[in-house]
Amino acid sequence: MSKNTTLKVNQIIAVEFLDHVQDWPKPLRFMVYGRLISITSESITVETWGYANKRSKRDNNCTNYTIIRSAIKKITQLTPK
Repeated sequence: MSKNTTLKVNQIIAVEFLDHVQDWPKPLRFMVYGRLISITSESITVETWGYANKRSKRDNNCTNYTIIRSAIKKITQLTPK
């Protein structure tokens, strides 16, 4: 799946992206794995620790990472469509 492939909320994905680094001359590549919970024109949000019931309310017991689309290098779908 390229970074331009159509994404859908609730897909389980791996995202490889560039992140800023302090005291280093260039950004480094990182990976995050989880359930895609939000898609906007500027970013995607991946939930890495969440309730098994997708309908449960999101709260402080969940861990989410929002990644700017321009920093994404690769997205891999980890479950069938």
